[in-house]
Amino acid sequence: MIFQKPVLKSKTNYLDFIGYTVFIVILSSYLTYGACVIYGVSGGDGDITALDVFNGLAAIATASAFVLALMQYRKSIRQQRQQIVAAEAKAQIEKMISVASQIKTGNDSCLENLDHSLGLLSNIAVGFDELYRSMNEDIQRAIIRLQWQDMYYNCLVRALEKLDLVSILKNEKNLDQVELDKVIAQAREYIKSGSFISALKKFAFYERIMKSDLVKSKVDLKSRLGSLDMFVMYYMNKYHTNDLMYGLLSQIDIRSHSPLLAVSGPSAFAFEDHRDEK
Repeated sequence: MIFQKPVLKSKTNYLDFIGYTVFIVILSSYLTYGACVIYGVSGGDGDITALDVFNGLAAIATASAFVLALMQYRKSIRQQRQQIVAAEAKAQIEKMISVASQIKTGNDSCLENLDHSLGLLSNIAVGFDELYRSMNEDIQRAIIRLQWQDMYYNCLVRALEKLDLVSILKNEKNLDQVELDKVIAQAREYIKSGSFISALKKFAFYERIMKSDLVKSKVDLKSRLGSLDMFVMYYMNKYHTNDLMYGLLSQIDIRSHSPLLAVSGPSAFAFEDHRDEK
């Protein structure tokens, strides 16, 4: 399956080690005993009776059965744990979808609503991240990865793309609306006169507005979005989302996925690779 990573290394736990050790010790003991009897090392008469052979085979069979039972038990426990973790991870994704669907967009775009939504999504991401990283790489983890991708592209990104900076600035009482209209018109002319990649046009438009003297001196989006850096780190950081995006060719780019958040000034720290710190 394209979304499932190959398992490169199998982890052996303490109970498995004990089981294998017991089996090896018993097998080695009887093989050593047999060799000693055959070559007379033990000082006995060197005769091996059928009963000795059967007893040895029975002991080895018992040890083998013990190891197999232990392995089956361990496998069953791992599967149960994986199912429980996968179910909870799916529940966290459903929460993400619910919160993302409540983000106000278009003419209704609102910083208070956005700040609240980013905070909720960031908190959910913390729990989801712990669950996802604790899962073994198997078909269930691949399904969770696929569900996260579906949530991200079909729900979250669609909402973030529709956030309207102009509508937000129109509601700013400390901005002269006449002057703001001039800034917006100049930004539109700037976009028309330049050659920009289609996916980055809105970002370039918003960036032009935010860099204007009027807006730059009176509006600080980052200070009003308390969870901006945390949200960006969990949802827009290409390193953090690298495993979640496994199987896709597309790359996360905050400028195209969320132009408004991109011009809000997230810290460089939010885009750095923190995987070795976990």
